[in-house]
Amino acid sequence: MSKIISIVGATGLIGRHLVEILQEDEHVSELRLIVRRPLEINHPKVRVLCIDFTDDASFKAAIAHSHAVFCAVGTTQKKVRGNTQAYRAVDYDIPVRAARFARETACSRFLLVSSVGANKLSKNFYLSLKERLRSVCRSLITRVYYYLGHRCYEANETNSVWLNILLLLYFHFFPCLSPANIELYTQKQ
Repeated sequence: MSKIISIVGATGLIGRHLVEILQEDEHVSELRLIVRRPLEINHPKVRVLCIDFTDDASFKAAIAHSHAVFCAVGTTQKKVRGNTQAYRAVDYDIPVRAARFARETACSRFLLVSSVGANKLSKNFYLSLKERLRSVCRSLITRVYYYLGHRCYEANETNSVWLNILLLLYFHFFPCLSPANIELYTQKQ
């Protein structure tokens, strides 16, 4: 069966790798790239949907009929100049809304880029925000999978990026595996 896959945050490091992998996957019939700014990609499976992430109707319509949503959207403290509200608007609000719209449109899988070490009790803003995000997503979607990686990625850490993307794809096609077990294993290393 051909699948419609949506990626929220397709222009970042992880999102770009997902696009490369999924556009060539024979199980994917349509790859929707849900982005904030126009993006030029010429591939027969790829459909770029440039939306305003605060517009519920367009965001929900972009996700509708997806079999899976990969949420790799994010920003950096540098880009938001330390403004925690601006950071939260991207790293928390957009993924929560994506998960909510996935649930409302009967999407069965939601794959979230997160962070090892996320903890709601952490004094670190980033780590506590990531755990709050995970918790909300788990309450919205029955099958939430996490991107299990380092605290952040630099372009020269490609091997780790590829390994984690492969884990995500593996969970997507073999949902009987428990992401919680993999998460515990990854955190111990």
